[in-house]
Amino acid sequence: MVFSGAIHGVDWSTHELPTEIADQSANVFANMLAIVEAAGGSTGGVIKVEIYLRDSSDRGCRQHGMGSNVSRSQVAPGPARSATAAR
Repeated sequence: MVFSGAIHGVDWSTHELPTEIADQSANVFANMLAIVEAAGGSTGGVIKVEIYLRDSSDRGCRQHGMGSNVSRSQVAPGPARSATAAR
């Protein structure tokens, strides 16, 4: 069992944080996938994903990130997901 937290949107190939929230979101899910695979798992074993945002208007990016890096078949029926925003 692997527990992880504070997975950021940094692009590990450049060590930079993109300015666009969609790019940050895509990086978060790519980084999550890398952590899960490094531990010998797959996204099919992910039980829950909690996302914390600064602005609630960015909620749509969580789907963008998951969709671009993790196919629905990899997580079907999918992990429980929640998003909390500071404003």
